[in-house]
Amino acid sequence: MAALTQVARSMPYSTGGNLSNLRPEARADLMRIGLRSGHAVGVYQTTEGAHNDPRHNGTSANHPEWNSASLSGLGVDVNQIDGVDIGSYANANPEAAGLVESVKNAAESVSGVRTVLGPSGHTKSNQYGGARTGRSFSGSLKDQHQSHFHITFYRATERN
Repeated sequence: MAALTQVARSMPYSTGGNLSNLRPEARADLMRIGLRSGHAVGVYQTTEGAHNDPRHNGTSANHPEWNSASLSGLGVDVNQIDGVDIGSYANANPEAAGLVESVKNAAESVSGVRTVLGPSGHTKSNQYGGARTGRSFSGSLKDQHQSHFHITFYRATERN
């Protein structure tokens, strides 16, 4: 019963994003993040909106050469953890700092996670299960991600 309670507490929930638009591998990895962190994440965007990263909806707002329908449903924006808002533009919520760090660490430990970009930094793995590297994180990119995590996942065909 305790294990079932842990799973229920770690389920991702929608704060506006349509979770059914996620690919099965992305949903499974989002669940892994919740289970490893012990926290539920609130997703406000999956395929909705305009993004630079085509892993949300297959299109890039700034780089049309990256457009590919095969990438749609592999990105999420998380704006809450256990019902606590992460922050607002350029202002991380200090009350969420421990939750943010826990979810960031969990996301970085999941082999199927490609990119983690949020209030406490930016890391990327260049291959499924590969080592993570820190990425440049300043200016407007940092300001834009004080209110949420941007997490992308590898598609099934990229996993070997």
